[in-house]
Amino acid sequence: MLTKDGLRCIVTLLLDLMNKDKPFRGKVIIIGGDFRQTLPVVPRGTRADVVESCIKSSPLWSKFAHLSLITNFRCDGQTEHNVWLLNN
Repeated sequence: MLTKDGLRCIVTLLLDLMNKDKPFRGKVIIIGGDFRQTLPVVPRGTRADVVESCIKSSPLWSKFAHLSLITNFRCDGQTEHNVWLLNN
């Protein structure tokens, strides 16, 4: 999982390369995953250290557009299999 320090490094690099005044220097940054399941690793860190290092603790988090996927296209058209998965 990307930490907030990793995100800050990306933004700093883009600032050095692109030198524009837009967030993320006008580049599209896509970050995916379930942020409740995959936490960053903080060696010898406490729970508070882990939460503090999360990307959602970054001031840059508010600059992202948050999208949620609703339809699972991977299983689309497999109704019987989907029902079997949910029941077992």
